[in-house]
Amino acid sequence: MSYISQKVDERKRNDILIQGIFDAAEKRGGDVTDDEKRQLGEIENRNKVLDADIERYNNLAESSEKARKLGIAAAEREENAERRDADDPPSRSNTQVLETRADFNFGKKFVESPEFKDYTGSGRSRATELPGPASAEFRAAITTGTVPDAFKTQVIAGPNGPAFSFPLLDLLNREQISTSAATWLRWPEATDAALVAEGDLKPEATLEPEEEAIALKTYAHWKAITRQALEDVDRIESIVQARLLRGVLRKLQSAAADVIVTDSGIVEVTAPTFLEGARAGIATLEALGYSPNAIGVNPADAATLDLLAMANTVAGAVRTGGAWGLPYAPATAFPQGTLYVGDFTQAVTWFDRGNTSVFVTDSHADFFLRNQLVVLAEARAAFAVTEAPAIVKVTVTEATAPETVAARSSK
Repeated sequence: MSYISQKVDERKRNDILIQGIFDAAEKRGGDVTDDEKRQLGEIENRNKVLDADIERYNNLAESSEKARKLGIAAAEREENAERRDADDPPSRSNTQVLETRADFNFGKKFVESPEFKDYTGSGRSRATELPGPASAEFRAAITTGTVPDAFKTQVIAGPNGPAFSFPLLDLLNREQISTSAATWLRWPEATDAALVAEGDLKPEATLEPEEEAIALKTYAHWKAITRQALEDVDRIESIVQARLLRGVLRKLQSAAADVIVTDSGIVEVTAPTFLEGARAGIATLEALGYSPNAIGVNPADAATLDLLAMANTVAGAVRTGGAWGLPYAPATAFPQGTLYVGDFTQAVTWFDRGNTSVFVTDSHADFFLRNQLVVLAEARAAFAVTEAPAIVKVTVTEATAPETVAARSSK
C-alpha cells in the first residue's frame, strides 16, 4: 500500500471512530463523556495532520501531471519541427549548422557566417539567421556536472532522537475545558465533628469554598521546511514534528513543576537526608489523610536517593527508580535538595484547551511563493495547585550520606 493510500485509509477509519462515539452516546441517551471528548479531540487533531498531508500530496500530483503534459507538448513540437526540416531542409546559405549544443555561441556563429564574411565594409549586407532561444540547438542539455553536490546523493534525516518521558504530567488531574480560562472551588478542611449527647443540637460544620480562576497560556514553537526537503529527505516531517512536540511537552512539565515549587500553601518539613526526608514526607501526608503516589524530585537528587538506597542495603548497584515504594517524578524545574512527596492527582490540575497539536501549512508570510511549509506545535494549558495539603515539601538539611549498614554493624 502506498504512503498516501495509508493516509487516506487512516482518515476513513477516524471518521468511522467519530461516528461510533456519537452513536454510542445517542444509544445511551446522553452526551459524550469526558473521555470521549478527549478522544474526539485527539482524532480531530490527527485528521488535521492527515488532511494537510493528503492536500499536499494532491497538489504535488497535480503539479507533476501538468509538468508531464507540458513535456509531452514540447516533445511533439520538436518532433513536428524536425519532420518539417526533413521534408524541406534549410538552406546552408542562410542557416548556420551547429556542431554541438555545448559549442553554441551567438557571436562566433555570426562572424563565421557567409553573409558576414562576404560583407565588403560599405553598402548593405545580406541578412543572416541564427537559432532562436526556443530551438533545440540553443537549449543545452542539463547534465550531472551542473547539478549541485548536495543533490547528487540521498540525504537521510538521521535517528529520531531520545524517547523522552514526562512522568509528572502523567500523574496530574487533567481537565479539558472549552474556554480560555477556568474557575474552580478551593475547599478548606471542615471543622472537626463534635461529640453530641443524645437529644442535643448537632453543630454545623464550617466549610466555605473559595473561587479561584486561571487563564490559559499558549506554549508553542515552529520550524519551516521546504517542499523539496520534504520530498528528498527521508522521514524529515515526522522527525521535526516529534521534536517540536517534545519541546512543548518539556515546557508543560516545567510549568507544572513551577506551580508546585512556588505554591505557598504546601506543608513543609525538614530532614537530614534524602531517604529520611522521603519517609517523613510520606508520614506527614498520610497523617493528613492522603495516599502519596510519587516523589517529585530533581533528576540529580533521584540519583542520590538510589545511591543512598544501595549503600544501606545489600541489593547492590540497582536502579530502583523510587524510594519507600513510591516512583520518582523527576523534573529539572524541581530545585536540588528538595523533595515533593504527594498525591499529585489530587494536588495539581492541568487545565487543557485541547490536546497538544501539530499543524502543517504554507499560509505564512511569503512561504507559499518560497515553497516552504511551517510545522507548528502548540498547546494551550494552565496548571494550578488545587489541593495544596496533598503535597509535602521536604527540605534536606545535610549534604553527607548516612553510614552504611556494614559500617554501623562493624562498630
